[in-house]
Amino acid sequence: MFSRTLITLLILVFYLSTAHSAVKTIHIGVLAHRGIDKTVDMWQATADYLNQRIPQQEFRIVPVGNDNIEELIKNKQLHFVITNPASFVSLQEKYGVTPMATLERTDAHTMFGAVIFSASKNESIKSLKDLKNKTFMAVHPKAFGGWWMAWYEFKKTGINPATFFKKLEFIDFPQDNVVFKVLNGTADAGTVRTGILESLIQQKKINQGDIRILNRNQGIYFPHISSTSLYPEWAFAKAKHTSDDLAQNIAIALFKMPATHLAAKMAEIKGWTVPLDYTPVHRLMKELKVGPYEHEPEITIQYIFEKYYNWIAAIVITIFTLIIGIAYISKLNNKLSFTNKQLAIEIRERIELTKELEFQALHDGLTGLPNRFLLAKQALQTIEKKTHNKQKFALAIIDLDHFKEINDGFGHETGDNLLKEISHRIKNKLNGNNTLARLGGDEFALLLPDIDSIETASVFLQEIILKIQEPCYFGDHPYHTSGSIGVAFFPLHGDNFSKLLRSADMAMYHAKIKGNRFTVFGTQRVER
Repeated sequence: MFSRTLITLLILVFYLSTAHSAVKTIHIGVLAHRGIDKTVDMWQATADYLNQRIPQQEFRIVPVGNDNIEELIKNKQLHFVITNPASFVSLQEKYGVTPMATLERTDAHTMFGAVIFSASKNESIKSLKDLKNKTFMAVHPKAFGGWWMAWYEFKKTGINPATFFKKLEFIDFPQDNVVFKVLNGTADAGTVRTGILESLIQQKKINQGDIRILNRNQGIYFPHISSTSLYPEWAFAKAKHTSDDLAQNIAIALFKMPATHLAAKMAEIKGWTVPLDYTPVHRLMKELKVGPYEHEPEITIQYIFEKYYNWIAAIVITIFTLIIGIAYISKLNNKLSFTNKQLAIEIRERIELTKELEFQALHDGLTGLPNRFLLAKQALQTIEKKTHNKQKFALAIIDLDHFKEINDGFGHETGDNLLKEISHRIKNKLNGNNTLARLGGDEFALLLPDIDSIETASVFLQEIILKIQEPCYFGDHPYHTSGSIGVAFFPLHGDNFSKLLRSADMAMYHAKIKGNRFTVFGTQRVER
């Protein structure tokens, strides 16, 4: 009896030691642009999320800086990196790092820029040109959002930072310190990535009135103040020596991460999306001759002639041949006429294709309804008009109940047909001033410029609920769903689109708990 127990214990110890040894530590390097402690706080939940979903791996967050990230990749000490676009492009060119996903912010944006600013009390600085012989501060000479974006804007306006400023100073991460030092007069102006000023204002660490924005970008819809062009957000990338199978599993887990998960909330993101096109980042770095383009030779006529002598010779011969050919081609006017007609047809087709692409960019591919971007644009126009006239209007969020059961139980084709049928029904109830948009999944939004009271909204949205509850027939089978609606009024529940949308969304979740009803934000009133 004793021997059998001893043997059992030995087998158990061997099994546990073997299982423990099978666990492999995976290091994820994260660029610590706001400091090491902040980086760990933000991203540890992501490592925990991956630990739960991918067995036999222990994921660890490793805060890294611009000065050591390349060395760690080169020495195979990191398996994955979460880093800014410029850092990613350098690692891609030098060490074969490949993109897996692009970060999506909580405001659903996958782009970011930089902001150039001074203290508002400094009346001598109101434009970029006013920075001549002034002190300028940035976080790091290799920081993408913290310096290169601003540098690129200076270059486009003919400013050479090396000779233009009295002093150009880099103080290292976190970027928040750049803001504090500009406000306390240590520097005349500075630059940080977009979102940091708003974050510090929200935390009440600075006052909005203390900041003057230089070179403000007015031409795009973007939720943050920006002084530069916008570039793709941070990348989640795989080192060359890392397993493709492991990378695939991680990518799937990242794409499935809900916006409500702790990992997303701690990282202050909505989640991850497919990798974006980082060509604009390459273009910026090439213009500035930084990163992988740092040692590219200066393009001169002599350099071009020496490097491409054979090509130039071939081109000259080709041109000479073409000149001879043109004399013959000039006789073929009839064929040219036919070619011109074909070209006109192609141009028309390209114009139609451009219009179609513009439509697709602003509309949902399944239902044809306006998407979130077009909704935001129309909401901003409505806010401007209502603010001028001191009027109210309503924004409603509609979420279909039990849609997931139908989608999972009867297939995505049935789910898609249901979404199209419901959107068609709701759209038929609207007048020309109202806008129905699809936000994603089974969630819709209603912009109602003419509804300014709870009573009017109650009558109208009750009709919408009844329409949604009517069974949908695909073949002989009826499919039943219902809707939960949240309503918010401008400017009562939000004086801008983001706040208004968030208020309506919170009201919708409250209605969803009650079941088949709608709720007005900030009240206990629930309409059946």
